[in-house]
Amino acid sequence: MKLKAEILPIERLSAGDVDVMNGLMDASYENISRKIFEEDLFEKDWVILLKGDGRIRGFSTLLFYEYRAADGPVRIVFSGDTIIEAKSRGSMALHAAWARFVLPRALDPTKPPLYWFLICKGYKTYRYLPVFLKEFYPSFRTLTPSFEHRLMIDLAQQRYGKRVDASRGIIKSDPEHDRLKAGVAEISPRRRRDPHVAYFESINPGHAEGDELICLGALRADNLRPKILRVLSWD
Repeated sequence: MKLKAEILPIERLSAGDVDVMNGLMDASYENISRKIFEEDLFEKDWVILLKGDGRIRGFSTLLFYEYRAADGPVRIVFSGDTIIEAKSRGSMALHAAWARFVLPRALDPTKPPLYWFLICKGYKTYRYLPVFLKEFYPSFRTLTPSFEHRLMIDLAQQRYGKRVDASRGIIKSDPEHDRLKAGVAEISPRRRRDPHVAYFESINPGHAEGDELICLGALRADNLRPKILRVLSWD
């Protein structure tokens, strides 16, 4: 089944859309609260819907905002809930839609630099980073520079407060919050051979209990993978 992406302002979602999206979350996560899901959803600006055969098969939410960092103003794109139903995983439709929507904003030279801020419950979300970016943090390839470390921790503390373990770069789970169901993103020996996955597991050993890894990457032209830049010229 081929997936097609549709990008909408959050306020254009119908009640039926929200029902389906909540159902997708409930299929992959334990302890889903409809109230918390909707509060999180409607705090975002945009949603990328992935549709197949006329039905929502996945989605990813986005929030754009400005932040005054230590060295001056920056722009942030925060990735919220992202899920694709099991039988539709492997499609590149989300990657392409995200790139076409976000990167033109990132590459505007008249605006402050744009950083991608995301938190990763599982390795599949973390694996988006090396698909898009040459350098991102944290990474097995290099230590996180002081500016990026301070920025990512500040951004996380602004949103998640005392749940942030700044020394480990982790947002700690608690009984109120969701976690991935068993089998959704378990790390097999084969997966562990991927150094990105092995690193994610080593730095976030509590991921199965819902701990989330704080991540950041600069969306600059010289930091984008060539294949992602090519997405912008696809017909």
